[in-house]
Amino acid sequence: MDQVQIIERSIHCYHAGWWSLVPIAGLVPAVFAFYQYARVRSDSSRIWNPAGAYLRSGLALALIGFVLTFFLLAAPLASVIF
Repeated sequence: MDQVQIIERSIHCYHAGWWSLVPIAGLVPAVFAFYQYARVRSDSSRIWNPAGAYLRSGLALALIGFVLTFFLLAAPLASVIF
């Protein structure tokens, strides 16, 4: 993978991370962001990534969106169970 593809995929991860903040519907972009992060990290182990901050931010946003959706789905279930 060349450096241009690494930058593009890092930006895609960042955009998917933002979209993952949408509750419930953001699960698909969150999974896509996780996939892009893993792919860029594995393919760019020896190449400097100038968009590395976007890649890490996309991962962080995707994690936040994933956890947010989990709690939004778990809260009604917890109120029924307890």
